[in-house]
Amino acid sequence: MDGHKVKAILDWELLTLVLTLRSFLGLASYYCKFIKNFTKIVTPLTNLLKKSSKIYEWDEACNEAFETLKGILVKAPMLKLSVLTKIFKSILMLPTLQLEES
Repeated sequence: MDGHKVKAILDWELLTLVLTLRSFLGLASYYCKFIKNFTKIVTPLTNLLKKSSKIYEWDEACNEAFETLKGILVKAPMLKLSVLTKIFKSILMLPTLQLEES
């Protein structure tokens, strides 16, 4: 893992502006396929971006979501580069065809 990337994520300050919130969510969204319950975790943060939310209110739920995402993003499988000299296995899942009986 790249120590600079880990340090940058761990040192990310509280998201006091909408612009910084969007930037952080953009980074996290890049890895959303690999984060279990991603939408549940980011819901408090995405609620701050809604137009119906008149005031940018950072509460404990937002802080917990922010810290949880930072913790997940710095774990080894997230920021690890692929080893291109190894063989990749691909699983192809085809839908099962169901025939109707006449």
